[in-house]
Amino acid sequence: MGKNARPTTYFGDEPVLVAVLQRSVGWAFLVALGFVPLIFGANVPLAWGINATAFGGLLVLFSLIEVVARTGPLITARRIAVPLVTFGLVMAWIYVQGQTWTPAWTHAPEWAKASELLGETLPGRISVNPGETYLGLLRLATATSVFLLALQLGRDPVWATRIVGAMAIAAAIQAIYALALAAIGPETTSRLLPASLFKFEQREGLTGTFYNRSHFAIYMALGLVCTWGLLSRDLRMSLVDHGFRDRREILARIVGIGRGLALYSVLLMPLLLGMLLSNSRGGVLFGFSAVLLMVFLDKTESKHGKALRRTALAIAVLGAILALSARGELIGTRLAGTTSENTVDDRVATAVITLKAIQARPLLGYGYGSFASVFPMFRDDTLPLLGRWKEAHNSYLEAILGLGAPMAAVLFGGFAWIVGVCVRGVLKRRRNRLAPAVAVAAALIIALHAAVDFSIQIQGVALGFAALLGAGYAQSWSSRERITS
Repeated sequence: MGKNARPTTYFGDEPVLVAVLQRSVGWAFLVALGFVPLIFGANVPLAWGINATAFGGLLVLFSLIEVVARTGPLITARRIAVPLVTFGLVMAWIYVQGQTWTPAWTHAPEWAKASELLGETLPGRISVNPGETYLGLLRLATATSVFLLALQLGRDPVWATRIVGAMAIAAAIQAIYALALAAIGPETTSRLLPASLFKFEQREGLTGTFYNRSHFAIYMALGLVCTWGLLSRDLRMSLVDHGFRDRREILARIVGIGRGLALYSVLLMPLLLGMLLSNSRGGVLFGFSAVLLMVFLDKTESKHGKALRRTALAIAVLGAILALSARGELIGTRLAGTTSENTVDDRVATAVITLKAIQARPLLGYGYGSFASVFPMFRDDTLPLLGRWKEAHNSYLEAILGLGAPMAAVLFGGFAWIVGVCVRGVLKRRRNRLAPAVAVAAALIIALHAAVDFSIQIQGVALGFAALLGAGYAQSWSSRERITS
């Protein structure tokens, strides 16, 4: 290896102390990732502060190690220029939205109305609620930190696999916790764990530590695609030539497949049960859709490629049949929508009202994260009098309302670029396609659910998704491609 050449594997050619420090940061990242949803799905200010400190601190520490050791980043800024620029612009705009030095014509008209009512001049801002806007900025910056950490760690296929495995294990633990609560009841569990930090009640379906069953189901779906990706990789390895002949070779492959199924069933069973018992039609539909997408994206170029895809498809279909046989009536009812007509009507009405609010300030927005403050100003009699809407149940519309259409388009474009690179990695790479495939499947789940709910706005889901995107993006280039180009 030349003097200025970079190692093609991570933590390989660096000095021992540097490698140990980098590994320590990596393992701390995986542990922190597993702990993210434990405090009410990370949907409370306490969790936001902990996550920002943990992941921001790990990113700074990792960067300092690279600077001091002069190893340089494994993936340079040029490789991630589009995500860096798009997310940087969005975060800069969010910061500006909460400032008072912006021109008066950009300020939300509500500031002038408030000044008139109070009889004193209030400093105007683009955002109608700068406090919520900066909390949103904190959450977005935390997700960006997770993405960047996963990106650098995930350049090594071993660590990319570990990130995928950590998400699978964390989701399975959530499922087991929810199933245990359903079995022994919240009263018994509350005697063992502090009620102020953990959620015990599982109403209308399993929720784990999340407030909402739909968000729990999406977390289960993310764990499901991670586990499925790991299982598919093992199936692929089991179908290679073991060097035996005739029946011994067939037996070796059968044993390999059986071993993989036995190992990953420990994760698959609680994940499937958790997803189904959440009674979330979105979680079930999007989860199985993502698994099928992974099956069809698997373009293994070998004589066993077709056999692998057929085996994987058979397992997926069998799992779906078992799921439907276990919860078929309820799932069918939920998918048909016969139990939630009012909910659907209310969400459609909310979307229409949100569009009206967007039309009032389409370019500058009302401030990132300010939906709960803006929506009452436009609410009409198409919604019931009771109840407060804190989210639009459509993350796309809520982002446009807060950021304005131009900057929301920049944000969406950044995500689309990352997913597009991952799709390229799945289709072009011959090896190490696990992380890109999982990232694409996870993106399908999140993109579809964002149109009907707000799971991406919950850190318990968002940070796990960011980690999978980072690992998938990092593994979307082969080792033969120069990572410095």
